[in-house]
Amino acid sequence: MKKIFLDCGTHFGQGLEEFIRMYSMDDSWDIYSFEPNKNTYRVACEKINYKNVKLINKAVYTYDGEILLNIETNPTEGPTGMGSSVMGLDVWNPQNFNLGEKRFEQNHKIECIDFSKFVTDRFEKSDLIIIKMDIEGSEYDVLEKMVIDNSIDYVNDIYVEFHASFFITDVSKRERELIEKINNRKINLKLWY
Repeated sequence: MKKIFLDCGTHFGQGLEEFIRMYSMDDSWDIYSFEPNKNTYRVACEKINYKNVKLINKAVYTYDGEILLNIETNPTEGPTGMGSSVMGLDVWNPQNFNLGEKRFEQNHKIECIDFSKFVTDRFEKSDLIIIKMDIEGSEYDVLEKMVIDNSIDYVNDIYVEFHASFFITDVSKRERELIEKINNRKINLKLWY
Protein backbone atom coordinates (compact mmCIF):
# COMPACT_ATOMS: atom_id res chain seq x y z
CA MET A 1 0.00 0.00 0.00
CA LYS A 2 1.35 3.38 -1.05
CA LYS A 3 0.63 6.58 0.84
CA ILE A 4 -0.29 9.34 -1.61
CA PHE A 5 -1.04 13.02 -1.16
CA LEU A 6 -2.42 14.94 -4.14
CA ASP A 7 -2.20 18.69 -3.64
CA CYS A 8 -4.41 20.25 -6.30
CA GLY A 9 -3.82 23.99 -6.47
CA THR A 10 -0.71 24.37 -4.36
CA HIS A 11 -0.15 28.11 -4.89
CA PHE A 12 3.00 28.70 -2.79
CA GLY A 13 2.67 25.45 -0.82
CA GLN A 14 0.77 26.90 2.14
CA GLY A 15 -1.79 24.07 2.19
CA LEU A 16 0.90 21.51 1.44
CA GLU A 17 2.78 22.51 4.60
CA GLU A 18 -0.42 22.25 6.63
CA PHE A 19 -1.21 18.75 5.36
CA ILE A 20 2.35 17.51 5.84
CA ARG A 21 2.00 18.46 9.51
CA MET A 22 -1.59 17.22 9.87
CA TYR A 23 -0.81 13.74 8.50
CA SER A 24 2.82 13.56 9.72
CA MET A 25 3.90 12.94 6.12
CA ASP A 26 7.45 11.67 5.97
CA ASP A 27 9.57 10.37 3.08
CA SER A 28 7.36 7.28 2.80
CA TRP A 29 4.65 9.44 1.21
CA ASP A 30 4.47 10.18 -2.51
CA ILE A 31 3.33 13.78 -2.90
CA TYR A 32 2.16 15.34 -6.15
CA SER A 33 1.59 19.07 -6.08
CA PHE A 34 -0.21 20.75 -9.01
CA GLU A 35 0.01 24.46 -9.81
CA PRO A 36 -1.14 25.69 -13.25
CA ASN A 37 -0.06 29.35 -13.01
CA LYS A 38 3.49 29.46 -14.42
CA ASN A 39 4.34 32.54 -12.33
CA THR A 40 3.15 30.93 -9.10
CA TYR A 41 4.76 27.61 -10.04
CA ARG A 42 8.20 29.28 -10.23
CA VAL A 43 7.79 30.69 -6.72
CA ALA A 44 6.51 27.33 -5.43
CA CYS A 45 9.60 25.59 -6.85
CA GLU A 46 11.77 27.92 -4.76
CA LYS A 47 9.71 27.51 -1.57
CA ILE A 48 8.85 23.80 -1.54
CA ASN A 49 11.90 21.80 -0.51
CA TYR A 50 10.86 18.19 0.09
CA LYS A 51 12.50 15.40 -1.86
CA ASN A 52 9.25 13.41 -2.04
CA VAL A 53 7.21 16.28 -3.54
CA LYS A 54 6.79 16.27 -7.31
CA LEU A 55 5.71 19.72 -8.48
CA ILE A 56 3.65 19.67 -11.67
CA ASN A 57 2.95 22.82 -13.71
CA LYS A 58 -0.44 21.69 -15.06
CA ALA A 59 -4.08 22.32 -14.27
CA VAL A 60 -6.12 19.55 -12.71
CA TYR A 61 -9.15 19.13 -14.96
CA THR A 62 -11.31 16.60 -16.83
CA TYR A 63 -9.18 15.88 -19.90
CA ASP A 64 -5.57 15.76 -21.06
CA GLY A 65 -4.70 18.67 -23.32
CA GLU A 66 -4.67 22.44 -23.18
CA ILE A 67 -6.96 24.97 -21.56
CA LEU A 68 -6.99 28.73 -21.06
CA LEU A 69 -5.97 29.93 -17.59
CA ASN A 70 -7.22 33.38 -16.62
CA ILE A 71 -4.47 34.89 -14.46
CA GLU A 72 -5.55 36.98 -11.52
CA THR A 73 -3.29 40.01 -11.22
CA ASN A 74 -4.19 41.24 -7.77
CA PRO A 75 -2.39 44.56 -7.12
CA THR A 76 -0.74 43.16 -3.99
CA GLU A 77 0.43 39.89 -5.59
CA GLY A 78 0.94 40.55 -9.28
CA PRO A 79 0.40 37.62 -11.65
CA THR A 80 0.75 35.01 -8.89
CA GLY A 81 -2.78 35.79 -7.69
CA MET A 82 -4.75 33.20 -5.80
CA GLY A 83 -7.84 33.46 -8.01
CA SER A 84 -6.36 32.28 -11.31
CA SER A 85 -8.83 29.88 -12.89
CA VAL A 86 -9.66 27.86 -15.99
CA MET A 87 -13.27 28.93 -15.57
CA GLY A 88 -14.35 31.28 -18.35
CA LEU A 89 -14.88 34.89 -17.35
CA ASP A 90 -18.46 34.58 -18.61
CA VAL A 91 -19.16 32.40 -15.51
CA TRP A 92 -16.29 33.30 -13.14
CA ASN A 93 -16.48 36.54 -11.14
CA PRO A 94 -14.57 36.37 -7.83
CA GLN A 95 -15.84 38.93 -5.31
CA ASN A 96 -17.74 40.68 -8.12
CA PHE A 97 -14.41 41.98 -9.44
CA ASN A 98 -14.13 44.15 -6.33
CA LEU A 99 -10.45 44.65 -7.07
CA GLY A 100 -11.24 45.99 -10.52
CA GLU A 101 -12.18 44.38 -13.82
CA LYS A 102 -8.59 44.54 -15.05
CA ARG A 103 -7.45 41.88 -12.61
CA PHE A 104 -7.90 39.18 -15.30
CA GLU A 105 -6.22 40.91 -18.23
CA GLN A 106 -3.65 38.12 -18.60
CA ASN A 107 -4.42 34.60 -19.76
CA HIS A 108 -2.24 31.77 -20.98
CA LYS A 109 -2.88 28.51 -22.73
CA ILE A 110 -1.62 25.84 -20.33
CA GLU A 111 -1.50 22.06 -20.09
CA CYS A 112 -4.23 20.29 -18.17
CA ILE A 113 -4.59 16.71 -17.04
CA ASP A 114 -7.50 14.33 -16.73
CA PHE A 115 -7.32 14.00 -12.96
CA SER A 116 -9.46 10.84 -12.89
CA LYS A 117 -7.08 9.17 -15.32
CA PHE A 118 -4.06 10.41 -13.35
CA VAL A 119 -5.43 8.67 -10.25
CA THR A 120 -6.52 5.40 -11.86
CA ASP A 121 -3.39 5.01 -14.02
CA ARG A 122 -0.96 5.41 -11.11
CA PHE A 123 -2.63 4.09 -7.99
CA GLU A 124 -4.62 1.20 -6.59
CA LYS A 125 -7.82 1.30 -4.57
CA SER A 126 -5.86 -0.25 -1.71
CA ASP A 127 -3.52 2.78 -1.54
CA LEU A 128 -4.07 5.50 1.03
CA ILE A 129 -4.96 8.58 -1.03
CA ILE A 130 -5.51 12.00 0.48
CA ILE A 131 -6.51 14.94 -1.74
CA LYS A 132 -6.51 18.67 -1.08
CA MET A 133 -8.45 20.44 -3.84
CA ASP A 134 -8.38 24.22 -4.17
CA ILE A 135 -8.72 24.66 -7.93
CA GLU A 136 -10.73 27.87 -8.22
CA GLY A 137 -14.05 26.66 -9.56
CA SER A 138 -13.06 23.62 -11.57
CA GLU A 139 -13.60 21.39 -8.53
CA TYR A 140 -17.20 20.90 -9.67
CA ASP A 141 -16.27 19.52 -13.09
CA VAL A 142 -13.38 17.42 -11.76
CA LEU A 143 -15.32 15.87 -8.86
CA GLU A 144 -18.42 15.20 -10.97
CA LYS A 145 -16.26 13.30 -13.46
CA MET A 146 -14.60 11.37 -10.64
CA VAL A 147 -18.02 10.30 -9.34
CA ILE A 148 -19.22 9.30 -12.81
CA ASP A 149 -16.11 7.28 -13.73
CA ASN A 150 -15.68 5.84 -10.19
CA SER A 151 -12.16 7.19 -9.73
CA ILE A 152 -13.49 8.83 -6.53
CA ASP A 153 -13.54 5.30 -5.06
CA TYR A 154 -9.73 5.36 -4.95
CA VAL A 155 -9.79 8.25 -2.49
CA ASN A 156 -9.81 7.94 1.29
CA ASP A 157 -9.94 11.59 2.40
CA ILE A 158 -10.67 14.64 0.28
CA TYR A 159 -10.54 18.22 1.43
CA VAL A 160 -12.26 20.60 -0.99
CA GLU A 161 -12.56 24.35 -1.13
CA PHE A 162 -15.75 25.02 -3.06
CA HIS A 163 -16.00 28.37 -4.84
CA ALA A 164 -19.77 28.76 -5.32
CA SER A 165 -19.71 32.45 -4.44
CA PHE A 166 -17.25 33.13 -7.27
CA PHE A 167 -19.66 32.10 -10.01
CA ILE A 168 -22.01 34.49 -11.77
CA THR A 169 -24.79 31.88 -11.65
CA ASP A 170 -25.94 30.00 -8.57
CA VAL A 171 -24.14 26.66 -8.28
CA SER A 172 -25.25 25.89 -4.71
CA LYS A 173 -27.63 23.10 -5.83
CA ARG A 174 -24.87 21.55 -7.93
CA GLU A 175 -22.57 21.69 -4.90
CA ARG A 176 -25.12 20.09 -2.53
CA GLU A 177 -25.77 17.26 -5.00
CA LEU A 178 -22.07 16.67 -5.51
CA ILE A 179 -21.38 16.55 -1.76
CA GLU A 180 -24.24 14.09 -1.31
CA LYS A 181 -22.94 11.81 -4.08
CA ILE A 182 -19.43 11.78 -2.61
CA ASN A 183 -20.73 11.15 0.92
CA ASN A 184 -22.84 8.28 -0.40
CA ARG A 185 -19.61 6.69 -1.66
CA LYS A 186 -18.29 6.62 1.93
CA ILE A 187 -15.45 9.00 1.09
CA ASN A 188 -14.29 11.19 3.97
CA LEU A 189 -15.16 14.60 2.49
CA LYS A 190 -14.23 17.73 4.40
CA LEU A 191 -14.70 21.33 3.41
CA TRP A 192 -11.37 23.13 3.42
CA TYR A 193 -10.75 26.85 3.40
